[in-house]
Amino acid sequence: MNLVRIANLDASEPFDLSALVASWSVTVDARINFLTPVGAAGAFDVLGRARASEAEARMDLELVIKGADEAAVSAAAREAARALFGATWAQGLRRLYWQEGTRQLWSIARTVARPEAVHEPGYVTHTRLRCQLALPDPFAYWPLDSNWLTANGYTAVTLPAFEIPEEIAPDLTFAQFSITTTPFTFVLKHLGDLETRRILFLLYSDAANGMTNPRIENLTTGQSWQVALTGATPQTRLSVYTVPGIGRALRSDNAGTNWVEVTTQLTLGSSQAVIMELAPGDNAMRYTDAGTPNLTLYVAWWHAYRPI
Repeated sequence: MNLVRIANLDASEPFDLSALVASWSVTVDARINFLTPVGAAGAFDVLGRARASEAEARMDLELVIKGADEAAVSAAAREAARALFGATWAQGLRRLYWQEGTRQLWSIARTVARPEAVHEPGYVTHTRLRCQLALPDPFAYWPLDSNWLTANGYTAVTLPAFEIPEEIAPDLTFAQFSITTTPFTFVLKHLGDLETRRILFLLYSDAANGMTNPRIENLTTGQSWQVALTGATPQTRLSVYTVPGIGRALRSDNAGTNWVEVTTQLTLGSSQAVIMELAPGDNAMRYTDAGTPNLTLYVAWWHAYRPI
């Protein structure tokens, strides 16, 4: 994968990196846990045969900044440093874009210090800029694409950002499902090379009592979630966001004008540490309802890849 640009979290103020990158490397530590018995040699691996989970990633990045003269180089270096570090207090978390073939993926990143300028005596038309970035979520994500959804048999819909209670813009493309029977089965296809936990479910009631205690199961992974919800009107909407650490459930009874957190009404499957994830490949999904459903389900998911 090639680095192509860096931007604010909402993809605004993009800065082109494609012609500047001299080198980059990514290190991802594994979360391992050893117990050392007193008086014994070696250690006991608490994970047993299980795969260790990934910790945050660290990227070492070096850019080559060029200009017609020393003043032009200095100005270009300051502009690049601003793009890497963030221009304002509210813009420290960055969106880093990668190109892999025809796909453009992104990762969340934050520089751990101001970029370091490396000046070489005698050279006034270029300088090197080095910095280290932390990737708290150590994966790269490919958002849904309307062409891909249509080619794979889905109904693709782009929702306006103001209707969505989570900060996912500019990734506003969803797969749409109309549900009038229970149970209702469907398939979510995940192209990534590891599980993705970045999923957003939006349920829009289309009638009085259009959804009652909605439940969605991933029959492939054995995971499920259910929200205690009654008294739905045609204005009722439910949002369930599965991202670890910021996942939650929200309810609106005025068509998304105002949202109320209902995470306390969210129930997960037994022994389930995450709200839901998609395994690589086809995921068989099932929606069930305690009443007679009449709703539209929108699902956005992000194909997850390892940068290395």
